[in-house]
Amino acid sequence: MAEVKKITGAFTAPAVNPFDGREIPIWISEYVLAGYGTGAIMAVPCGDERDHKFAKHFKIPVTNIIGSHYNGEEANPTKEAILENSDF
Repeated sequence: MAEVKKITGAFTAPAVNPFDGREIPIWISEYVLAGYGTGAIMAVPCGDERDHKFAKHFKIPVTNIIGSHYNGEEANPTKEAILENSDF
């Protein structure tokens, strides 16, 4: 895991979630690991430390999808949670 030295990014535009019509913010940043692949990724701030730091830095709301496993203060990469807040 790469250590984030400086958190940078730029908001581009919102996209629309086709399942529920909510707007999803689209950001560009260089913190994604180079070996991860190319193309778009989806951040999950309640479960990934780098995503969580990015969201907190830019004041992006964090949707809790792992229930009591997320305390609102730090990411929890648990595989034990039953996913919630995903609409289906």
